[in-house]
Amino acid sequence: RFRKDPSLASPLANVFGVQVAGCTLAEGPNGNGLNVIVQNRTMRPDAFHPDLCEAPPGWARGRRGPTLPTYPHDVWHPDWRGHLELAGPSSRAVARLAPLPNRSVLFDACIWHRATNPAAAAAPLLEGLYSEGVAVAPPFAVPLGRMLPRGPLLFHQWRFAMVMQMRCPLLQTQAAG
Repeated sequence: RFRKDPSLASPLANVFGVQVAGCTLAEGPNGNGLNVIVQNRTMRPDAFHPDLCEAPPGWARGRRGPTLPTYPHDVWHPDWRGHLELAGPSSRAVARLAPLPNRSVLFDACIWHRATNPAAAAAPLLEGLYSEGVAVAPPFAVPLGRMLPRGPLLFHQWRFAMVMQMRCPLLQTQAAG
């Protein structure tokens, strides 16, 4: 859908220099496509990394990869941490973005970035998800319900992100230069 929406297609073409109509999910061994990222406060901290920048020579020719994380939280307070950090020189954070509800961030996949762990107070879902079909829930709640105790799953101390990594062909003027 984003390929046909001029409000997104035009900025993607102008900022990233890509042919938006040719963008595809970056799946397979050299790309991660669409990911659901869950992060708990007790997990090993994320390290700064690029997403699709270090591709094999045949893949990288004529393509560029934007990354688009979206945060499906009902609520998020910036003091709960869990920020997306963008790195500058010497792998130091130069920008921090809170994973606010329904926020999407689009950036070049070559930018080194990481997600910080959420705080103990983090409670991103207002009503939680319910196991064993007790309440209507997103599709991933049913498999989770089989693994977790019956009742509401409030996911305290967790942070979620849906991340789309795309491979896009360069505009003709960029590919020729």
